[in-house]
Amino acid sequence: YTEPGLENEKRFQCKNCGNCYTQPYNLKRHVRYECGKEPQFQCPLCNYKCKRRNGLRCHLLNKHKNHDIPLS
Repeated sequence: YTEPGLENEKRFQCKNCGNCYTQPYNLKRHVRYECGKEPQFQCPLCNYKCKRRNGLRCHLLNKHKNHDIPLS
């Protein structure tokens, strides 16, 4: 699958799962934190886990906005 308009873009493909990225740093992040890995970021207020720190930050802002939790 190729997104419309990205047919001529450079593609950086993961050798493990085949996911493609238009930027090499996105592929590096994918391999480091996501591909074949268990979620490593745990919400301190519930059982939610995610593979990227920003995903946890978004979860805290959306689901626990009334709690005073540092987001750094």
